[in-house]
Amino acid sequence: MLIAPAAAEEPIGTGTAFLINSEGWAVTNAHVVQDCTRVTATGGSTTSDVKMDVRNDLAVLRISAVPAGVVRLRHAGARLGEDIAAFGYPLGSVLSSSVKVRTGNVNSLIGLGDDTRYLQISTPIQPGNSGGPVVDRRGALVGITTATLKPEAGGGALPQNVNFALRATLLQTFLESRGIKFEYAPEDAAELHTADLADKVQPAVVQLFCYGTNPEPAQTEVAAATRVPAPDPYRPMRPFSILDNHDVVGFDYATLRNVSQQQCQQACNEDGHATP
Repeated sequence: MLIAPAAAEEPIGTGTAFLINSEGWAVTNAHVVQDCTRVTATGGSTTSDVKMDVRNDLAVLRISAVPAGVVRLRHAGARLGEDIAAFGYPLGSVLSSSVKVRTGNVNSLIGLGDDTRYLQISTPIQPGNSGGPVVDRRGALVGITTATLKPEAGGGALPQNVNFALRATLLQTFLESRGIKFEYAPEDAAELHTADLADKVQPAVVQLFCYGTNPEPAQTEVAAATRVPAPDPYRPMRPFSILDNHDVVGFDYATLRNVSQQQCQQACNEDGHATP
């Protein structure tokens, strides 16, 4: 009798992370990992010790693979109009498995709805880019790719490359509060052409794979992967924010159609993983 091999488990979503120190700590968005029962990284590497700040959409987790490079933070904040590059793994199930680099500019120092935690950037992004580093021409971190503006937000005109990144200064506070070491980039480093910039940053960027089912205990290697902690079901009700035409790039939120605002708020409040 022939026994067919078990079908390989497929991830329910993918995202991007980047290594921040030589100990294997990597940064991503909280929405990339918060709905996962386990997370793996490029090359089948396991992950552990996930720490999240859901309100600010930040997460850090430890990757088992030896870091081939790290991304360093910039001392100063981003400047309006400066040249930037975003690294990530967009549309992981469609495009190639290699890291992608897209260039653009800082279009605004304030995000949607005057949210000062964000930068508006013109680097094109798609699902899978979430959590990737946004760097300046020296390779220093200025932001973390997070969200894009929906096409219908243009009121008849199609928004072009209206995207958002969390400020690196917000990440600095997050890492310090968790006791995670990081480094600053030298301020006198030379600016690089895009190809040289890619050579410098790409080794520190990894793809994350989110799985939604618990592995069998016998699968030792897989079982070592991250168990993302579930939110506290007894937490106090959080305030509900209305933010029209805003899309967090990921595979983590439910889609509600033809519902009232009250029904939408109720669904969000009842979802232990949602961030209103």
